[in-house]
Amino acid sequence: MSLAIKVNDLSMAYADGIEVLRCFTHSFEAGSFTAIVGPSGCGKSSLLRILSGLQSPSSGKIETKPDTSIGYVFQEPTLLAWRTVYENVALPLKIKGLNQQLIHTRVVDALALVGLADRQHALPRELSGGMKMRVSLARALAQNPDVLFMDEPFGALDELTRLKLDDELLDIWRRQKCTILFVTHTVSEATYLAERVLVMSSNGTLKDDIKIEGNTRNEAFRASTAFHEARLTITKSLEHNEEAI
Repeated sequence: MSLAIKVNDLSMAYADGIEVLRCFTHSFEAGSFTAIVGPSGCGKSSLLRILSGLQSPSSGKIETKPDTSIGYVFQEPTLLAWRTVYENVALPLKIKGLNQQLIHTRVVDALALVGLADRQHALPRELSGGMKMRVSLARALAQNPDVLFMDEPFGALDELTRLKLDDELLDIWRRQKCTILFVTHTVSEATYLAERVLVMSSNGTLKDDIKIEGNTRNEAFRASTAFHEARLTITKSLEHNEEAI
């Protein structure tokens, strides 16, 4: 399988000397789903920002395919309150200068993917928290990303809504075949969603790379021995960090 991103010796330190990433090296296969877990402050979000080009590293090398398209879903939906769902999703495409017909096609398709085809004229205040996150996801998907970065997108949602969105995200990933890097604090979510789980140490290094066995993700998988063993492995790796998660 080809590589979407290759990272070698990536480090990030701020002006005050605080180091949030240290010698991070990893290769992300094209079309893969990788979850990233670790203690607060270990550099998970910084890693996504650097790999997506939103932030520059102190040192290290990042290799991607030419013209790689990127989508980013933040912890908060970050929707413009005065714009409709349709307008929020369309805005990045308008900024890129795409023609109106292509924008319309992409927006309509993205909203259909996230189950909001009938809410395109609604304003953010008329939406639930889960719907707002769906709009944020649609906004990223409308850019036809080769790589989708997701920084704890469902962390503020209730458990049932998060479980539903996890399943919807997996369905979208299978259809779109994009590469996903997903930061979460929830071990069960990482175990359920990802093919591989990267465990970060509190000092900003990559501690473990854990492969999750099993291709089918459903309620039966949540109850399986493979799921519980993988979750336990991840939890033990986190427990042996220098700090508690």
